[in-house]
Amino acid sequence: MNDRYSAADSPELVAFGTVRGLGVTGIGAPGEDEHRGAIQALYAVGGPLLRGALPPLEGRWWVEDDQPPLTVPRERWRWHLFLQLPEAIESAQVDQVRAAVGLRGAARVQVVDAIRLSVRPPEAP
Repeated sequence: MNDRYSAADSPELVAFGTVRGLGVTGIGAPGEDEHRGAIQALYAVGGPLLRGALPPLEGRWWVEDDQPPLTVPRERWRWHLFLQLPEAIESAQVDQVRAAVGLRGAARVQVVDAIRLSVRPPEAP
């Protein structure tokens, strides 16, 4: 998993194919209650599955508006948070942990299979 987050000097397009992880989608300003609750839920479910070896949290934001994105009030921003899982973790394991956690927001945490393209620098010669 960690090689997907490395960097070097000049960029290249890298296709990672499908990756599995935990995801939560919501609306609202980053850092506000709903956003913070989603992060808490992701870590509450992901922590036991990954036994503390958590990958970087990924976040994507967008707006559904004709205005330039940075002029749209942050309360109307949409976001998706993603925490990558190893392929060996099954959906049934996620369901068990989600139920055991007992955190109200944990029900929003879903298993997501995402196709990822990324721009990453090549390895140095």
